[in-house]
Amino acid sequence: VMALLIAVTVSRRISDISQGATASPISVEDHAHVPAAVFNRNTLIFGFASACSGLIFYGFIGLYPTFLRSELGFDANQATLAVSMAGLGAMSAVFTGWLGDIVNQKWVLLGTFLLTAVVAWLMYGVVDQPTGQYVLAFLMGVFASGSLFTNAATAMQRSVQPARIGRGQGLFMLAYYVPAAFSGLLFAVLASAYGWSTAGLWQLSLLAICASTMLLFVDRKSMIGYAPRPAKPSLS
Repeated sequence: VMALLIAVTVSRRISDISQGATASPISVEDHAHVPAAVFNRNTLIFGFASACSGLIFYGFIGLYPTFLRSELGFDANQATLAVSMAGLGAMSAVFTGWLGDIVNQKWVLLGTFLLTAVVAWLMYGVVDQPTGQYVLAFLMGVFASGSLFTNAATAMQRSVQPARIGRGQGLFMLAYYVPAAFSGLLFAVLASAYGWSTAGLWQLSLLAICASTMLLFVDRKSMIGYAPRPAKPSLS
């Protein structure tokens, strides 16, 4: 169905670039401030943040229903509704992606990681009632999926030259999904050894705090979209 919709509704002008086409001078942007190498300071930091994001969200979503049923005693309907609230929260990516376009993306990601840490702590260590879990699951969807995934992906693209955006996106996918593949196993091991509260604190909250700390070292001036202030005219 999706292939049919794309074939019928998407114009080739969206994805195809004519040979020899020249961009309008108005849209040309100087990217000399962006590192030429794909592996640079910002991509390494955003790569670490992406790995943490994958471990956090997929660790959460993979075992959240088990936590609700085995630890909090929720029935199947309550657990299903809570997980659905997380999916609903992820739809906020439309807004959080827009926010990353108009606000310094470094601080958007840093703040989102800190909010994720707080939500995870409340979710696994404080709140045990259905209504509270529904709200927290929605917020986890907003922060850990809607904002972290969206802004980590686009921040990685903005950290490389325009001609290398494909490689930048590939680096994000690698950094995000390889750790995510082991996130559920790690969370299960931690929960079995130390309990759900400690596992949530370590894998979701402390990992988010570590990622937010690393983001302090991002060089915003080396990213696409950074507009330095024009030099003041000389008095002479």
